Amino acid sequence: MARIYFDENPEKYMDIIFPEVNKESYPIVRITKQKTGKKIKQKIIGSYSGKLQYADVDTYKVKVTDKGDTNFSLEFSVARDAFAVIPGDDKGTTMILSNMSFEPKDGKINHYSGKYMKAYPKGNDTPAIKLTQRKSEVMHAESRPDALLLKYRSKADVAAGVMIHVGGHYNNEDHGHSISASEGCFGIVNDKNSKNNTSDKRTKEIINSIWEQAKKSVTNPKHIRIIIEKRDELTIPNKITFTKK
Repeated sequence: MARIYFDENPEKYMDIIFPEVNKESYPIVRITKQKTGKKIKQKIIGSYSGKLQYADVDTYKVKVTDKGDTNFSLEFSVARDAFAVIPGDDKGTTMILSNMSFEPKDGKINHYSGKYMKAYPKGNDTPAIKLTQRKSEVMHAESRPDALLLKYRSKADVAAGVMIHVGGHYNNEDHGHSISASEGCFGIVNDKNSKNNTSDKRTKEIINSIWEQAKKSVTNPKHIRIIIEKRDELTIPNKITFTKK
């Protein structure tokens, strides 16, 4: 509300209410650090001897809103962790797994743009969203020295190719049923995810809804903002011991 004065006389004025202009009109995807209390299966990456292994990882709540459209909102779950075997740590009956998770390097610089991808991973027809920062997919990140050993990063504190894509159990057109792996991405999962309850349909619904909302934006067409809440490094399971089967 603005107060307009007449004749330069403070005693003569009129209160006029101007409509508030909201400059932010696009979907905002907030990946929180709030655990859902549910876990999903995730393929362990890296080379090691023995049968294919999986780890149970926590899932986290994601909220999607649009300040320019209060009727639009979504909630879903993602896996944030990404366990890998480090060369030399796979001897004997146990192996040490290291977490390749992507975390913002600075908790206050945690806003990203999202690029819509028609399908990911290869052999799967579900869409994905790739994260970029300042128009580049190469982004500052919390340091992951072990990622250098597996050549997932060129620098310990720089990450690239981070996506939001299908997670947990999903259907691969080339190979049938699969369980997703991660090098630091965010895997969308549905409730009670299993071989008979895959994440494909849920992932398509979520990402396509976000994309359609982005295309409707008047102020920023096709823009998707992603906010990642930085987790406390002390609470992230950076190393776990895994028994081979």
